[in-house]
Amino acid sequence: MVKIWYNLAAIFLIVLLLNQLDQQSQKTDAVEKLKPLPTVISQKNNSSTMFENIPKRDIRTFYIYKNGVLTLALEDRPGTLHSMASPPPTGAPTHPFIHGSAYDAKSEDEMGTLLRKSTSFDNYINLLIEAGYDVVSRENTFQLKLEGGFRLEDEKGLVGALWNYPGQFTCIGWQPASGQLDFDYVTLTVYRQDRARELLNQLQSNQTFEALKNHLESLGFKLIPIPLESD
Repeated sequence: MVKIWYNLAAIFLIVLLLNQLDQQSQKTDAVEKLKPLPTVISQKNNSSTMFENIPKRDIRTFYIYKNGVLTLALEDRPGTLHSMASPPPTGAPTHPFIHGSAYDAKSEDEMGTLLRKSTSFDNYINLLIEAGYDVVSRENTFQLKLEGGFRLEDEKGLVGALWNYPGQFTCIGWQPASGQLDFDYVTLTVYRQDRARELLNQLQSNQTFEALKNHLESLGFKLIPIPLESD
């Protein structure tokens, strides 16, 4: 009889111990759930930090070309839209995030359609690029026709555009201040900023457009000639 009581007591102690362990486990789980999740830092390249030692423009200003022809000059600010046609009696229409002047009547309808679809200055620029337009920093006196241009591609797609013409290195989302990153043998605009630093290094390491082309091709870039309107 005594042995039976000992066995019952042992079973009771085991059950009690297991219950305490289960309660402790639940408390531990609750504490773990209350711990803050680790912060995930974005690995996306940021042009503003990539070139943080170089002064930038407060208002980005670009020329837009298609097939070598100047089609539009625009600024990253609210303003007015100026057409090649005569302005309406009420004056040039206003716009909430773009100030622009058209230079090519044949492109106005398409550019206007893209503008109505856009939600921001950057979005509009991207829509123009996707439609075959190219972007040049407004640094020097504009050219109505810009020849000697190439679209630059890598294995992921379009990277930017460059011209055998003196001008400025720029990104779409970050533009150097006037007088910064000017080159006497090339103009280059980066459309995809993950290759921006590498491309700037190439511009600074070469002295001629032909040498730059050769180095870019040796790195795996494809240089596709931009057709001219008369071609």
